[in-house]
Amino acid sequence: MNKPLIVFLVFAFFAVIFFGVSTYTPPTEDYLALEEQFNYYLSKDFNENLNFIEYVNDLSLEHTNENVKISLVSLLEEEEFSGIIVDIKGYDVYVITQSDGFNTESHQRIFVEDFKSESYNGQLIDISEDYPIALLKFTSDNASTYDTVEFSNTIPLEGEVISSISFDDGILNHLELGTFSTAVDDDYYQLDMAFTATSVGSSVYDINLNLIGIRVLLDDEMMMLTSDHISDFLELAG
Repeated sequence: MNKPLIVFLVFAFFAVIFFGVSTYTPPTEDYLALEEQFNYYLSKDFNENLNFIEYVNDLSLEHTNENVKISLVSLLEEEEFSGIIVDIKGYDVYVITQSDGFNTESHQRIFVEDFKSESYNGQLIDISEDYPIALLKFTSDNASTYDTVEFSNTIPLEGEVISSISFDDGILNHLELGTFSTAVDDDYYQLDMAFTATSVGSSVYDINLNLIGIRVLLDDEMMMLTSDHISDFLELAG
């Protein structure tokens, strides 16, 4: 190999390296968050029985006290559905649920039943103008026994395992597993998860058991309203 060719190849090699370094763009925060989420998803392979058992145990033992049953009594009618504890201030406990059925102009009685089947009088605090959610409050001497949900800052991958705790046709603290599905629009997502009418207002957890949304019934179809809209509503309502 002659000397000019060697010089050319060395020059080309360093030019490629220099070009690569000078044009390198670090990954975005969204990309890094997605990569971390995907790696965590792989680490929680539910084909491994121990991973599945650990997930269900954590769901049932550590998160049932974040969820409640709600009864809305108006005249001789009574509706029952689910709710999620989002804040605790002293003895006051704040709950998010679907707003359908609430009417600020009529006399309604609200009862909130906790994970131990203890019932309390509830109060309607606010109803969202943009989404079908409402904020309730009840007062309990046992407020310290409840937990508030942790909000997720990422949307699950399609097909990722999700879960919910709800009041399900007479069953308090009913556990439901499913998989995350596709976006309906920027606000709502579809879920591959069984439901009943009383599942309305219940939690939806991701694989980290953080809250990704609330189940709402739209045109007889159960959807998930994402937790960022819940957070925005709570900031305005607070």
